[in-house]
Amino acid sequence: MGYRHNHRFDMVLHGRLILSDRPDIRVVTRDISLRGASLECLARGVRAHDRAMLVLQAEDDSLLSLTLAGHVAYVRQGVCGLTFDAIDVEDFAELYRLLARSTRHRASIDDEIELGFVPAFRHWALDASPRHL
Repeated sequence: MGYRHNHRFDMVLHGRLILSDRPDIRVVTRDISLRGASLECLARGVRAHDRAMLVLQAEDDSLLSLTLAGHVAYVRQGVCGLTFDAIDVEDFAELYRLLARSTRHRASIDDEIELGFVPAFRHWALDASPRHL
């Protein structure tokens, strides 16, 4: 996924990659950071630079649900990298909590936020639809 300035967290989350011109694609995260994710993506036709929405959900009782807007950075051998361009403010807070629970180095996450290594903040509820990104 190119060079991410963010710490990557090995984490398995299931979700859907939503592209405007084809059916939703089931994906599984390999790793995730504040600005991107590496996804197992076996569907054909996904191309670098495609705009996409990523909807992630935890399969436990946490009721985690995140929606992130971004673009495909690369596609290689069943794996695609997604760079996050925008995230809802509430979803960002949830992503922060998820990543903070996964490390003893919470300060490094705070440093990334302070340095601006985060996607743009949006309010999906104020937008007609986040798909227009």
